[in-house]
Amino acid sequence: MNIERGAEDTGTGPGAAPVDDPRVREAERLLAERGVTGARVSVAGHERDIAAVVAPPETFARLVELAPAIRALGFRYIALELE
Repeated sequence: MNIERGAEDTGTGPGAAPVDDPRVREAERLLAERGVTGARVSVAGHERDIAAVVAPPETFARLVELAPAIRALGFRYIALELE
């Protein structure tokens, strides 16, 4: 079954429309302020409790250090996708 997703879709699966979540903006701001440039954050999981962070591999150690600060924004888990 091929279902087109519309702009009103707020799902988190492939092709889902982005959802405006203030935690994403705050996480990206936090990472930039702490020297992790070029990182992108999105929300994942059916309970929207995963911060999905895409960042360059050389920032991995710094992201591990910053994980508690990202979690404190209201995420239960942090998933790292290293470009």
